[in-house]
Amino acid sequence: MCPSKSLSDRFIRGLGDVRSYLFRGGRLYLSLMADGGVYEFEPMPR
Repeated sequence: MCPSKSLSDRFIRGLGDVRSYLFRGGRLYLSLMADGGVYEFEPMPR
């Protein structure tokens, strides 16, 4: 249940366009097809 104006729908659609992934420095990078950008994830603070 994401609030309105959330990026959740855009993110979910983008998952189908992931062409590669990389773990570096404790972060996850997901590269999208056709120069669609890169999703970057970092661990949540404890």
